[in-house]
Amino acid sequence: MALYQRTAIEQKGYGMIAKTAISPGRLILVEEPLFSLPSVLFSREVLAQAKHPESTLNTIIATAVKALPKDKQVVFLELHNSKTRPGVFLGIWQTNAFGLGSDNDDLGIFELASRFNHSCFPNAVHSWNYNTKKMEIHATKAIPEGTEITMSYLSFEEIIQPCAMRRTMLQGRYGFTCSCHACASPGNAKSIAHRTELAMLDGELARGNFSLGMNAARPMKNLRRMLELFPLEGLEGELGRVYNDAFQLCIGSGDQARASAFMELCVKTRCFYLGTGLKDDARNRELVRRPQSHHTFQALGNKWGTKLSMKKKEGSVGFDEWLWERAEK
Repeated sequence: MALYQRTAIEQKGYGMIAKTAISPGRLILVEEPLFSLPSVLFSREVLAQAKHPESTLNTIIATAVKALPKDKQVVFLELHNSKTRPGVFLGIWQTNAFGLGSDNDDLGIFELASRFNHSCFPNAVHSWNYNTKKMEIHATKAIPEGTEITMSYLSFEEIIQPCAMRRTMLQGRYGFTCSCHACASPGNAKSIAHRTELAMLDGELARGNFSLGMNAARPMKNLRRMLELFPLEGLEGELGRVYNDAFQLCIGSGDQARASAFMELCVKTRCFYLGTGLKDDARNRELVRRPQSHHTFQALGNKWGTKLSMKKKEGSVGFDEWLWERAEK
């Protein structure tokens, strides 16, 4: 039985409403694409070679649509088109296409997934299952019956930007002004402060000089703070990135015990929120067992050097303090 139903929503058109209470981590939707296309077709390099890029893309998409069964062609043409310029096939594609997987090597169109509205404070997240070749949507929060199920259309780097910037991006790409919890109340001082801090912390990590002798304690402190902020802004689906980054800092500094613990948390968290079919799932599970097999092992030196046998078990006394011991105080 479907956990949702398509319902008219004031000022939004339609959205997916929970038919029953949905617990965090629950699988809401599994869906294969109507069709997919290689993302390279939409690259600047390829389009630069076309005399009329938009017309070329519209033709490519139209050809793919016309190869579908008649009922699926109707499904595609009934999807929302936020674009005003000519080229209905391209407009529908640009409004609804999803990147498939972490590398976005392909883009796909979905009948149902496309019906879930955006929120900058989402309660669900979508992922691509590489094993089944299907889209999955999981709940990231407890969703009460009658509540709209939403997910983010923005990347992590985009969703932590100020409200005005997020609204500009969403208006340009999808043709709507976001009125979600995080945008409708620009005076929400706490949310503004949280996202400003997240952008600052993430920026410091991105600019980090990951070289021999670096002070890895500072970025570890940043990651611990990001772990606290993510749930406050509805970003539970991004928690895995914190544990993965912490793994890389630890293994780069020779700390096999904590690296394994962080990767185990990464696998556990991603499995809970994103499912078990992620591209790097098998490799990450191997890194839990053999963290020293990572290509950056001791790349930053061996100042935090520990053996895997020194690893503490999650839930044991003092685990959290031990886990984050390397973070700058």
